Amino acid sequence: MVADIVFGAVEAVSANAAVLPLRRSRRATSVAFSLAADGGTVALLSMYDSIRIWVVQREVPNALELWGSEYSQGLWWNKQMTAQDVLARNFTQLHVSGNPLILPNVWDAASARIVASAGAPAIATTSGGVSWALGFGDGERLPRELALESVARIVRVAGVPVTADIEAGFGVTAADVAESVSEFIGVGAVGINLEDSLRPINEQIERVEAARSAADNSGVPMFINARIDTHRLPAIDDSLWLDETIQRARAYAAAGASGIFVLGSLRPATIQTLVRTLDRPVNVAFGPGTLSIRELAAAGASRISAGSSIAEAAYGSVSQAATAMLSAATTVVEPPALSYSDLNRIIG
Repeated sequence: MVADIVFGAVEAVSANAAVLPLRRSRRATSVAFSLAADGGTVALLSMYDSIRIWVVQREVPNALELWGSEYSQGLWWNKQMTAQDVLARNFTQLHVSGNPLILPNVWDAASARIVASAGAPAIATTSGGVSWALGFGDGERLPRELALESVARIVRVAGVPVTADIEAGFGVTAADVAESVSEFIGVGAVGINLEDSLRPINEQIERVEAARSAADNSGVPMFINARIDTHRLPAIDDSLWLDETIQRARAYAAAGASGIFVLGSLRPATIQTLVRTLDRPVNVAFGPGTLSIRELAAAGASRISAGSSIAEAAYGSVSQAATAMLSAATTVVEPPALSYSDLNRIIG
């Protein structure tokens, strides 16, 4: 199999090859092609400063086994990878300051399919939405095995990288966190959110280190998004809040976090300070009371998450419709934004 590559363009392939575009990302710098030639399949991806050629060798349980070559910063290297490994690496590259990864968080297979069909390049779960859908309150009340089952269903239908909100790690000890990370990787997740719940910094460092060790041992370069819960602190001076947030962020980054998630309705100057100060992608929240997507991006955010706000809106619609139907016989129901046929087509 022969292919001459010039930064994402296929100049020549073997005579019997077919060049088929798989997907063109909304990001102009990301283009994927599939080259079928000589009985094998090559996926050629141009992502920012990298070019990747992957040869699908054979199917193995829960994954494809790939042999790859990557050109990055002037160097070629070869490595055997699984499809999950490739998804994880691509997910990490979606975190770009000023051109952020936008994540309308999901809570079940249906919402995942709807969000993916809207063009999302990746899927993130919300622990609140997942918990409510399964009959539990949010806040570490959902059993881990039920969360795993939910994420497995989402991975099955998503068709894009999936990152899971694992709350504080489903356990008391760092070893519990490591076990959780291994199990979420086992069902196909390529990223996690791990919140600190304002634990003592040294204790949370151990938990982040355990998560990183478990991910590394799995062979999947998981994106660990360390959530900092300083939004829960009692009213304190802004400078003290920022100092505490940055101290925790730096400690978690040193422990192996891939990104830092800071909750709250942050001002542009605050986001800019976090971006300038930290050497990890900064994740911020979007929802009622926050800046707009455009403003958050302009401030330098690399990732923007809806959190539980979309699930709240969905369940709020259920409540409003039920109340109106049960309390007023003259109520007229407006056509839904997504019809029965629309949902069958999207989720199908």
